[in-house]
Amino acid sequence: MGARVLALLRWSNHAAKKALRALKALVKLQALVRGFLVRRQAAATLQSMQALIARRPPCAPTASAPAPPPISLTSTTLPFGPAARWYAAGEISPTTSPCIYSPY
Repeated sequence: MGARVLALLRWSNHAAKKALRALKALVKLQALVRGFLVRRQAAATLQSMQALIARRPPCAPTASAPAPPPISLTSTTLPFGPAARWYAAGEISPTTSPCIYSPY
């Protein structure tokens, strides 16, 4: 082979290695930016969820609440669930708290 051909081969090899290094650096930078954006989105989501929880109305603790009566198959309020029986028994009211505690 001639000297020109060897010089061209060396130059193209050098240029290819340089381009590969640049591509690797670009991929690393892209991953860094993507990770930053994902972490920022996760922090925003967590902050909004905490704000929603903080604005939620307070509920009565479950430890002091009496246990609901057992479900009877002859009860007429059975299709409406235990909350209807609790309202009927006066244990909870719709004006005190929107939270309904279930023993399940």
